[in-house]
Formats: sequence, structure tokens, C-alpha cells
Amino acid sequence: MKYLKIFSAVMVFLLAHQVILAQSDCDKIKAENDYLRKALKIVTPVKLITSSKIDFNLVSCKGNIKEQTVTVQLILTNHAANQEFQFSSATAVDIEGNEFKYNKIKLGSEGSRNKIYTDVPIKTLITFSMVLPSVKLMKLIAVEYYDDERPGRSIGFEYKDIPVEWN
Repeated sequence: MKYLKIFSAVMVFLLAHQVILAQSDCDKIKAENDYLRKALKIVTPVKLITSSKIDFNLVSCKGNIKEQTVTVQLILTNHAANQEFQFSSATAVDIEGNEFKYNKIKLGSEGSRNKIYTDVPIKTLITFSMVLPSVKLMKLIAVEYYDDERPGRSIGFEYKDIPVEWN
């Protein structure tokens, strides 16, 4: 009888330990799933434009109330050979006709110029300043970049009717 009680206690302890380990594994899997969900959300485009064998995925358009800025996030994916890439300008126009020039462009870890690699996504942030929180929609976001095949010339593309999400 004494051995049966000891055996039962050991079994209860082992089962409790297994439940704790299973819960820990479950928490790790949940954390991995959350990370993957965020990664998928980041690369899910609101709008996609392809130009010069480069996909320009517009992922978000977020406004900062305190700084009165709007930042457009793009994910660029180059389907051509590795190349140097440079933005030349960006403009946004709201539904009232107010025009906003870009304040800052960040292509990966650099400014408006960086190397883009074949089939590797790179995050780009284009920030427009002096945008009031009353702006709820950008009627136009026009972006231009330099064309390596025609030095000194730029190529442009446009996004239309992009809602601004204010924080």
C-alpha cells in the first residue's frame, strides 16, 4: 500500500510536469504564429504596381498626429539582376488639392539610394511633412525613380485613393 501511494505520487508529479512542458511548447508555437501573422501582414500589399521589373507594394499609409506627417510604407521586390536603385522624388495630394512634397525617403537602411537584390524584399518609407490630421485620404501619391538605362531620366508611378490611418 505504501508503494502504491509513492508510485501514485510520482505519476501525478510526472503528469503535472508533462502538462507544464506542453503548455510551454504551446506558448512558443503561439509566439511563432503571431510573428508569422505580422510578417504576412507587413508584406500584404494594399496596392501593387510593377515597373522596370520591380514590384512596388504599398503596404500602409500612416499619419502621425503629433509630428503632422504621413509615412507611406512600400516593399520593393526586384525581379531583375542586382542593381543600384534611387528615388528621385515623391508627391502626395489630398482630396482638397493640397500638395505635399516628401520630407524623407528611407530605402532599407539607407536614404533614397541603395542596392536592391534579386527577389529580396526591401522596406521603403516615404515621409510627407506638414500634413494635418484632417486629411483622411490621399487622392494621389506619385513616386519617381531614376532609370539606369536612361541616365538623368526618371520613371514615375502613381497610387490613387489611399486612406490615411492616423495614430
